[in-house]
Amino acid sequence: MPHSSTWENIKYRFKSNNLIFRIIIINVIVFVVIGLLNVIYSLFEIPKDSFNAIWNFLSLSADPKEVLYKPWTLFTYMFMHAGIFHILFNMLWLYWIGKIFLEYLNTKQFTSVYYLSGLLGGLIYLIAYQVFPALVENQPANGLVGASAGVIGIIIATATLLPNITIYLMFLGPVKLKYIAIVSLILFVLGLGGTNAGGNFAHLGGALFGFLWFNVYPAELFMGDTGSLALGATLGVVALMTGQWAVLPIIAIIPVSVTVSSMLQVGYFKLTRRVFGEGRRLFKMAPLHHHFELSGWSETQVVQRFWLVSLLAAMIGVALAVTY
Repeated sequence: MPHSSTWENIKYRFKSNNLIFRIIIINVIVFVVIGLLNVIYSLFEIPKDSFNAIWNFLSLSADPKEVLYKPWTLFTYMFMHAGIFHILFNMLWLYWIGKIFLEYLNTKQFTSVYYLSGLLGGLIYLIAYQVFPALVENQPANGLVGASAGVIGIIIATATLLPNITIYLMFLGPVKLKYIAIVSLILFVLGLGGTNAGGNFAHLGGALFGFLWFNVYPAELFMGDTGSLALGATLGVVALMTGQWAVLPIIAIIPVSVTVSSMLQVGYFKLTRRVFGEGRRLFKMAPLHHHFELSGWSETQVVQRFWLVSLLAAMIGVALAVTY
């Protein structure tokens, strides 16, 4: 390894298979370049229209139409930061937790979780600004920036995989990673009522992807009724608050179908027993997912296909809500 200069050391580590260092360096370079441009525009009193154009060219707008014209911003926003502490804490957490992640997993998994968490965070940010009245009426002048969603995805994914690993925090001492993750999520939820609601929606989107990435089949953590009922209640409250209750059955097509299948099964059985003297079944077994299992689908196929249908239904529902 060359030791001739700090610059040579940086170049070596960037070219080597040090993924975390590479991401940090790119973020720092973008931050410094944008910062220097801001200094030049300020000192020479240059109108900042062109500077704002550069910023908007890379940051993620809350307007879906603008994102359609600038789809790259779903990724480039992850390399932009609004201030020194913004980038400092993001890169520190990425370095600390990223090292733990890579001790147990490979760089491909790290890359997938980091960038896809950032992507989902950006999409949740976009959706939030189309759905919640307080955000619809207060569109941000500047777009979303920051690596936070990707970093949070790495933290939550690591906490899902290694919940009891210990992190040493200043002033607090040893703390299990799962508690750091839980406290972070609580703060993000509470932050939805603050001035950075859009950013906290992005954080929660990144956290969701990080959790789901490693909680796939066979799942380590089963949400069961504790999770499903809470998610259902959240969807219902959001639908009522936004006045979009009519699209709720579309967005929640899978839980609605599963519930209705049980009602139809029981009702049809009672009706046919009264008419024919013998109860008959509409499905092989209820709820609906058991019908598909008895039809030859594996558990994994049921889950994957239900996920696909849910995703398509959610996209249709959001499109209808935005349009009407």
